Amino acid sequence: MLSIKAISSSSVASHYYSEADYYAKDGNEDIASTWQGNGAKRLGLDGVVDSTQFKAMLDGQLDDGTQVGRSNGNGEREHKKGWDFTLSAPKSVSVLALAGGDKRLIAAHNEAVSTALKHLEANYSITRQQVNGEIKEVLTKNLIVASFTHTTSRAMDPQLHTHNVIMNLTQRPDGEWRSLESRRMYDASKKIGQVYRNELASKVLALGYDIEADASKGTFDISAVPEAVRKGFSKRRTEILAAAKEYGYRTAKGMDNAAVRTRSAKHHSNQEALLGAWADQLKKLDYDPDTDIKAARNRHQNAAVERSTKAQQAADLEFARSHLAEREAVFTADDLQEQTLRASLGSSTIGSVEDAIAKEVEIGKLVPASLRNGRVDTPAYTTPAAIKKEQYIISLMQRGKRDVSRIAERSQISGLIEERGFTKGQAAAVRLLLSSKDRVVGVQGYAGTGKTYMLSAVREVAEGKGFKVTGLAPTGSAANLLQEETGIQSRTLASHLLSLKNTKKLVQNSKEILIVDESSLQNTQDAADLLTLSRQTRSRVFLIGDRQQLGAIEAGKPFDQLIKAGMHYAEMRDIMRQKDSPDLKAAVESSIEKKPRAALEHISKTVYEIKDRDKRIQSIVDRVLALPESERQKTLVLIPDNDTRREVNQMVRKGLQAKGFVEKEELKLKGLTNRGLSRAEKGRAIFYRKGDVVAFGREVASMKIKADIPYRVKETGKDELTLESENGKQILWNPTRVAGRAKNGVEVYRQEDRSIATGDEIRWRRKDKAIGVNNTDLGKVTSVDEKTGDVTIAFKRAGEKTINLQNNRHWEHAYATTVYSGQGATYDDGIVLAESWRRNLINQKSMYVALSRAKFSSHVYTDDVDDLAKGISLRPGEKTSALEGKHVNYARILDKDGLPKDLRGRTDLEKLKPILERIIDKVRRGPEVEMDI
Repeated sequence: MLSIKAISSSSVASHYYSEADYYAKDGNEDIASTWQGNGAKRLGLDGVVDSTQFKAMLDGQLDDGTQVGRSNGNGEREHKKGWDFTLSAPKSVSVLALAGGDKRLIAAHNEAVSTALKHLEANYSITRQQVNGEIKEVLTKNLIVASFTHTTSRAMDPQLHTHNVIMNLTQRPDGEWRSLESRRMYDASKKIGQVYRNELASKVLALGYDIEADASKGTFDISAVPEAVRKGFSKRRTEILAAAKEYGYRTAKGMDNAAVRTRSAKHHSNQEALLGAWADQLKKLDYDPDTDIKAARNRHQNAAVERSTKAQQAADLEFARSHLAEREAVFTADDLQEQTLRASLGSSTIGSVEDAIAKEVEIGKLVPASLRNGRVDTPAYTTPAAIKKEQYIISLMQRGKRDVSRIAERSQISGLIEERGFTKGQAAAVRLLLSSKDRVVGVQGYAGTGKTYMLSAVREVAEGKGFKVTGLAPTGSAANLLQEETGIQSRTLASHLLSLKNTKKLVQNSKEILIVDESSLQNTQDAADLLTLSRQTRSRVFLIGDRQQLGAIEAGKPFDQLIKAGMHYAEMRDIMRQKDSPDLKAAVESSIEKKPRAALEHISKTVYEIKDRDKRIQSIVDRVLALPESERQKTLVLIPDNDTRREVNQMVRKGLQAKGFVEKEELKLKGLTNRGLSRAEKGRAIFYRKGDVVAFGREVASMKIKADIPYRVKETGKDELTLESENGKQILWNPTRVAGRAKNGVEVYRQEDRSIATGDEIRWRRKDKAIGVNNTDLGKVTSVDEKTGDVTIAFKRAGEKTINLQNNRHWEHAYATTVYSGQGATYDDGIVLAESWRRNLINQKSMYVALSRAKFSSHVYTDDVDDLAKGISLRPGEKTSALEGKHVNYARILDKDGLPKDLRGRTDLEKLKPILERIIDKVRRGPEVEMDI
């Protein structure tokens, strides 16, 4: 485990010495402070850390009189002190090393810490330097680190951990000492922690111990130490988990909050008393560590340690590559290394992983790329398949140029525009969709510009001309909304593609129009499948979306890419949703312009800065509960993460019960929540947990497995799982061989305790044809039968249904939703949680989506307004593209080769194709093997 804490004052120096426990105080050579890093060597800092030198380094003071820092304008220099990167050993290692006395494990920990620090230093010691008049980030490869190893937790349990205090000092290539750019180190923190754990796991195995690895968490423990012993010596962890459960914390940040809530002063004890207390505890737990230590020493001396083969290392890397490539077309080198380390915990170290990646590049399975991150290009990779898929969808779009006839004559279109009183953008969109001769065209429209109103008019004209109009959308909620607001029969894109792929013979129908709403949520794979089927069936495709909004969970951004590559499209810029709220409209427009500070200033009267996390959440709940029932139904509560969303749901629900809107008599049930595993993870047994619920997308006759029937994971193993059906029948299943890696092959859920009562508002989470409900359908509970488990729900779309929720467990409370799920929705008012530290969830796209849902007001709750604005400005939230990762600039390429500068006009495929081929491998004329069609 790695935790990071900024050091605010040099007076903290005394803390690291006063916290030194019995090992250090008794002069134990295995537990001591020490200087590390190339920067320390350059300054002659070596051996035990001297307190005077330690304080001087924190203050940025060098022996030659140099004072590092920024001038504060008063003749003084301000200097950030540094950061504490604390690396902690697994509990089983601490027990055997400290309570059991196996000092070899202490040495292994120290060596693993040093390896992790060296990797941090070699790759993330960044500072700024002016080069040819431009400020650039430079890699210095030198740090000054003071390491202090401690051996107890606050609860005085054995806990081997090292505080690595990284000074805010580094020497640039020009010899000058300057402050570090810490963001790079923070960004790499998860990987550095994994480097440490893999190095330690490898050494633990070499010492004769067996380990149990959890690839999903990237952690391990020594198998010989029973779970009861680990828990018995984890009193501090137990305190934190209890607090987390009480307050509903699940995330890493939540665990930090729980730790702060339960923190007490650290007690001290002499060596004899502490060892005696640990010995007594071991007796109570009926565990003798000496037996396992002796056995490990014997194995270490008499048997060769089994190492993973190169084939296994290649398989682990392939897993990591597949896992990352499923979500992003381009992934950073850091992410690839970290995921490979997790998958190969105990068998690979950072050195062997780097070698394996270099081999994959050499043989062409990985393609070097880069991602722009701040002032530097971040090393990254893409895959040949991702490149070819993107080339393929561009070629299909281009081949559809001037391939169809216009739907309506210009005179009819002009009459329609005049009759309906369209905005400029709506008129342009209608004119394009009804008159274009291209098979694939698009509409780029900002949120609230009236895209569905425009589409309803297009439908009327098209159907009047004998066309069949079908609506598609990447999500169930978007498909439902499209149908409700336009009258177009709609379904999810996935269900449409699946039905066509299951059709034995495709029927050509040149008078069919496929309208894909929320196209920014479409991924490259689905785009390739859709355009392939469109060409085979001769149907037209209208892509309707907003490039500024959130992208797909899966890899790619085809809507944006097709526009850049020359797809004919219209733009809708006239925002009408907030026409009666000028301040909110201005905030939305600023969000579109990527000006978060201006956006927050426009609605400053409804932006609330609350430092305390619990008070912040409570304020949101209080606002919701203070609303009259009619207004609450028109208010959307947007929470960035699922854990906090569940917490807010429960708090609002309890408040509604107290007010009498939800009955207190309730039915206690088990609900199911999708774990969100990638296909790569579903194909490996090590990512499943006891108690998980598995549902297969298709029947597996050879194993007598039925489709859509829940099976519980009873036992887990390295390669196989034991599944148990509801009637008690057990099945041995290897997910690598059967269904695990197939698209729609299997879904994996975790069970959660839930309660439901009359008056509850719920969201259905899985389409069920038999019941007649779709994924994301919203409803209100009108009655509950506690004896049978039958619950009657009035759904907004599907009407009233009576469902047995003991058997049908795919539902959740709906008092709050995530920003992703809220995309496409329109409400009178919005309540938004936007915390500055959420780097992955709060960005330019998510903030734009959150602010643009409301018509009249948007209330934003944050921990720090200034940090929020600053953070969003640095986080575009953009999906990656393989071609852009290779720095293909469509406009520049086309212009350079004499093709039209106006990318909205016709582009000759025969001219485009050789241009792309000169940059990347040859364009495939059909789908790749990896594609689903």
